[in-house]
Amino acid sequence: MDYLASSSVKAAKWYWLVEKLSESAKKRALLNVEIDRTTLVASDTINIFVKHYAQAIPGKTYICYGVSGCGKTGAAVHLLHGEDINFDCPKRAIMVNAGGSEDFPTDFALQQNAPNAASLLVNILCASLVFQEKKNDSRAAGTKIWEMFSHLRRLAEGCVTPAAEEPSIHLHGTAQLAQVTRGRQIATRADLPILIIDDLPESKANRGFVSGLYTRAHAMKISVLILTKDERWATKMKDINGGVKILPVDGAIKNPRGECVEPFVQDPQWTGMTWRLPDLRVFAETLGPPDISTALKDGMTPEAVVDLHVRRRF
Repeated sequence: MDYLASSSVKAAKWYWLVEKLSESAKKRALLNVEIDRTTLVASDTINIFVKHYAQAIPGKTYICYGVSGCGKTGAAVHLLHGEDINFDCPKRAIMVNAGGSEDFPTDFALQQNAPNAASLLVNILCASLVFQEKKNDSRAAGTKIWEMFSHLRRLAEGCVTPAAEEPSIHLHGTAQLAQVTRGRQIATRADLPILIIDDLPESKANRGFVSGLYTRAHAMKISVLILTKDERWATKMKDINGGVKILPVDGAIKNPRGECVEPFVQDPQWTGMTWRLPDLRVFAETLGPPDISTALKDGMTPEAVVDLHVRRRF
C-alpha cells in the first residue's frame, strides 16, 4: 500500500476496489472460477501444487502448462481450500479465471464495474494481496484517503462480484491423505500471498499484463501462478524476463530447475500434467459403474476418463 499512499489521486480513486479485493484475498476467493467436482483424487497434479507453494520464492511469477482437462484448475482450488491442508493453505490468495479473454485487464475491470481501472489492474491486484499487512504502516495516509473518498466507496459498494461461498474440497478416501505430502516434508507455510490466474491465453494485451505483473509482484514479494493450456504461450511467458523472475513450475517440466539459482534459459520440457494409470483408476472408481479400469491408459486426463465412462454407460 505504500505506493498508493504516495500517489494520492490514483490511490484515492481506486481505494474502494483495493479494499474490496483485499476482502476477497482474506477469503482466498475464487473469482469466475467454476468447479464441477468437490471430491478430488490425490494425483500428481495435486501434489505438484502443494509442493510448489511450499517451495515458491517470494516475488517470483510461475508458469504452469497442462493439457486441457488434466485437472490443474481443481488442483489450484485444492491448494486454497483443501480440507486436508487447512493448516498450510495460503492466508491471503485470489484465484481468477481469465476465461480465455484476449484482454484480461479490460474484461476483469469491466466485471468489477471499474472499466477505467484496467491500466492499473496489476497494481490493484498486488496491493489487495498485501493490503492487510501493509495498511498499518500507512495508517495516516490511509485514513486521510478514507475520509476524503468514503462516499465513493459507499457508491461502489457491491460493484465487485462477491466471492462464492467457500467451497469444501476433499480427497476421495482417507488413504489419499497420506499421498499429499510433498512440500510438507520441507516446510509448511501460509504467509506468502498468492495470485492465481487460470486460462490466460496469448495476446498482445495479456503479454503486456504479464510483463507488468511480474515486476510488481517481485517488488511486493507476492507469488504469482499462471495456468495455461497453450504450451507455446507458456514458454513465451517464461522468456519475457529471460528466466529470472518468471519461471516454470518445477513439477510441470521434465528438466526442473531445482535448487539452481542461475536464470532458467533453456526451453521447459513440459509434461502436460497428464495422469499416471494408478491415479486414473482411483478417479474412475469415483464415477461409479460401469467399470472402465481395463480401458484406461497412462497419460490420459480425467476429462478423457469421464468421456469414456459416459460412452460405456449408454
